[in-house]
Amino acid sequence: HVIKNYEINAEQIDNNTHMAYGLFSAIGGDAVIENLGIENVSLRMGAHWVYISFGALTGAMIDNAEIRNCYSKNVSCNHAYSNGEYSKTGGLAGSMYGTAKIFNCYSLGLTEASGSSYFGGIVGGIYSADTSIQNCYSDTTIGVADAGAWGKWWNLYYPDTITLKWPWKYYSQNTPVGYIGDTQTVDELKAVPGNLKSAFAADTKNINGGYPVLKWQSDESGEGGEGETGEEILIGTAEELIAAANAINADADCGKGNTYKLTADIDLENKTWNTFIGTYNYETGVGKPFKGTFDGDGHVIKNYTVKGAHKLMTGLFGAISDSAVVKNVGVKNVSVIVDTDWVWTTAGGLVGGVYGSAQVTECYAKNVTMDITNYKVAGEVRNTISYGGGLVGAVYDSGTVRNCYALNMTVDTDEVMFEGGIAGYIDGYAKIENCYTDLYIAVSTKSTGASVDNSYYLGTPPWPWSNGADSTYVYKGTQVGSTLELKNLAPTLGEAFSIDSLTNTINDGYPVLTWEYNAPSLSGGGTEDMPYEIYTEEDLSVFATYDNTAGKYFKLMDDIDLGGAVWSVPVGSKTAPFEGIFNGNGHVIRNMKLKAPQSGKINYVGLFGCIGGDARIYDLGVENTVAAAEGEWGYNTVCGAVVGIAVDNASISRCYVKNNVFDNNGQYNFLFETVGALLGQADGDGVTVIDCYSLGTQVNNDCAANESGLIGQLLNFSSVANCYSDTTLSMCLSEDMNKVKNSYYVTETTGTAYDRAGTLAEENTLKTMASVLGGAYVNTENGYPVLVWETAEVKDGIVSLIYLDSEGKETLSISDAVSLKSVELIKTNDEQGRLFAAAYKDNVLKNVVICDQTVEASGKYNADLLLNGADTVKIFVMTADMKPLAKACVVTVP
Repeated sequence: HVIKNYEINAEQIDNNTHMAYGLFSAIGGDAVIENLGIENVSLRMGAHWVYISFGALTGAMIDNAEIRNCYSKNVSCNHAYSNGEYSKTGGLAGSMYGTAKIFNCYSLGLTEASGSSYFGGIVGGIYSADTSIQNCYSDTTIGVADAGAWGKWWNLYYPDTITLKWPWKYYSQNTPVGYIGDTQTVDELKAVPGNLKSAFAADTKNINGGYPVLKWQSDESGEGGEGETGEEILIGTAEELIAAANAINADADCGKGNTYKLTADIDLENKTWNTFIGTYNYETGVGKPFKGTFDGDGHVIKNYTVKGAHKLMTGLFGAISDSAVVKNVGVKNVSVIVDTDWVWTTAGGLVGGVYGSAQVTECYAKNVTMDITNYKVAGEVRNTISYGGGLVGAVYDSGTVRNCYALNMTVDTDEVMFEGGIAGYIDGYAKIENCYTDLYIAVSTKSTGASVDNSYYLGTPPWPWSNGADSTYVYKGTQVGSTLELKNLAPTLGEAFSIDSLTNTINDGYPVLTWEYNAPSLSGGGTEDMPYEIYTEEDLSVFATYDNTAGKYFKLMDDIDLGGAVWSVPVGSKTAPFEGIFNGNGHVIRNMKLKAPQSGKINYVGLFGCIGGDARIYDLGVENTVAAAEGEWGYNTVCGAVVGIAVDNASISRCYVKNNVFDNNGQYNFLFETVGALLGQADGDGVTVIDCYSLGTQVNNDCAANESGLIGQLLNFSSVANCYSDTTLSMCLSEDMNKVKNSYYVTETTGTAYDRAGTLAEENTLKTMASVLGGAYVNTENGYPVLVWETAEVKDGIVSLIYLDSEGKETLSISDAVSLKSVELIKTNDEQGRLFAAAYKDNVLKNVVICDQTVEASGKYNADLLLNGADTVKIFVMTADMKPLAKACVVTVP
């Protein structure tokens, strides 16, 4: 849209203050002004004034501020007094500082005031070498750079008929101050220079007297804006996808204004995809990039081959431009090949090239391969994929790739010049944000204004590069040290991502987009009376995603056997500790695998990484945990099967650990910093460990610098009491020994700077010491004391659910049932309650019943719940005041 017909009066403050005036006086920080036109603007100097910085849009740009896809027309400067001076005058901006940027803009009809020093159609004066201006033109000049402020400028044009006043052009006079940009004839400008074609179009509607217009101006209204709302085209089959691609490529507006939406996954059955959606030849600048919106709506397109064509953008989408959006779609099993006599191409599994202000967001690419099967040589040049990206070939202008990932990209040829999992190349002022890949993010030149933020990669970039690239090119993004680090990035990447399920059903443990896996919430309300309930390994994985845990209650409702699965998302970190209350409820977590990352950074690894605040963990058993090295080297990992580190006032009570193994897998360059079966380190003045024990702790290959059977190190703590270990107990400073009370160990070892905490006891004696250890323990017939809860009778709970199928016959399976007939439960307490039964489909409640019978004793209770095609049934037994009486039961169709 356009703002027009306004006047700005510059008012004097004092004779020594330099002021900035414009529609915006100044913009800074990360401010962005885009897609705006300003016309018929007058700046009036209303007083005796010296040194005004004036721009019709903004007086000054500082920090990282940006102006993009904007224009100014007919801007004039007027004097009310003869002794005023405009020191910097620009059609868009008066002056630029810091890392400010302007791109894809133009200025027409700027009238200079007498007495102005620095003057330009785009910007008056430039005062930092870190500023950037790109893809702009003016019918006057572009702007003037001050001494030492020669920055990053590309594709800037003004007419060769302009007579430059002082300061003369830098290259002709070798002065430290001068005009920037290159001259072209008026006819050349009106024909739209090739370097401007991604943002500008020819003035076919005579909006600009023949000079190029921004593409957003070239809609039917002729006044800017978006034009009329387009159609929504639904795509559910391969045939419909091909038809949509052909229609887009035949459309004069290349789908602009339309939304194309997937309604199902599409399998292209290993066919060659010839109909690139949107075309662009990056040598001639000719093409018809896609300009609409493509919404995958959480669906996947898979199993296809794209063949590179010479100088054409190659992918499912060849090129997208303007304000095009591709979102919420995944592509899998894509082969990109070059098999003809002569090809030099840019290719991506999803999109070949992203131009203008186009966006690719919340998308992924998996299993993309690139290969050249015909090594035809033309002169000294072979067939080449210039830029190859798992997701996108290249990103230019102010294009953006955001909230995306790429996994398992394979390059089977040396003839890819630049390669990356997210993009092969990024240039201009393009952005990649909140992305990850197990290869590399993208390559760019060091001098570009392109940015890669909060994006991570695992691969080690090749150096020196076999393709002969020099050091002016860099791999952008943040490299992580291990697969485990990459898999733990979901919280860092932001709200678009979720952790993968513990059983790795989607992404082998790597972060997933939320549309791929909407993790179900835990049953319960997080209060003491209605805690969040954890029944399965999936629930445990969901539990790891909960934040803001302070004061929240969690309850383990059943034993969980992880079957050797890697627990890659420890609950809580040093910067965001778990601060809730975790009730193990007398249950056991078995067969967990912990991975210590290949890193020199401090890592805290365990079921819980870090607990703090007033966190409490109690009545929990952990058995048969293996903590092993992720790679061949590493150190500084602090590990405990239950908790890595406890800080603040955290407490652990009535818990045990059995048969915990620490191992570096024979990699002798890997050394754990500190290990303890229950807790790696205590480092908080209020930390307590009460009524806990460990048995069978092993540290293989001497792989820990500091080790103990129960707690690795007691650095700072309040109390350890009524605990024991069949190896060592812990280590602490001699002056803290009095804080370790009534606690025992069997194996005598020597400490270093720390002494062995607790009291040495004979093995046979310790096996009889339940009464000495206190009321939390009971003796066993032949072994060590156990916690009282380990010998408790069967707990309240749901035993079985009886369904009826379509013939009215009883069945135990929900998959072929039409109704839930009855629920069998065990009840050992005296409270009365009611049974609630609820049916869900796709996490949407379909039906719920409250049983008429009062639940008083163990037995079967009628439910009579119609399933209505449900995929999940949840059962609750609650008292009248909504307290849980028996554990909930969640049954899902397999």
